[in-house]
Amino acid sequence: MGVVVSSDLQRLLAALASPIRRQILWLVWDEPIAAGTIASAFTLSAPTISEHLAVLRDAGLVTIQVNGSYRRYRANQPALLALHDLVLDEQQQARATQQA
Repeated sequence: MGVVVSSDLQRLLAALASPIRRQILWLVWDEPIAAGTIASAFTLSAPTISEHLAVLRDAGLVTIQVNGSYRRYRANQPALLALHDLVLDEQQQARATQQA
């Protein structure tokens, strides 16, 4: 029997699966950074970085501040720290299912 992973955890893990998205999270960990500045830190196109930012945003791993046409992103630290608890909950549920 396989372990069923909640959709919330699945979305978080999928967002973190990309090394580019993990690098973006490290980049925006301490302070909000403009999308253009984030894009300039990579050799990828701006639209590709925008797609990565959208995945992170949809997973709740970054917050966005909108000021006119500027978008500044910052890591959602509480969500990332809560990921630890979410993973532990999934592990506990899996163990309980296997023991039942």
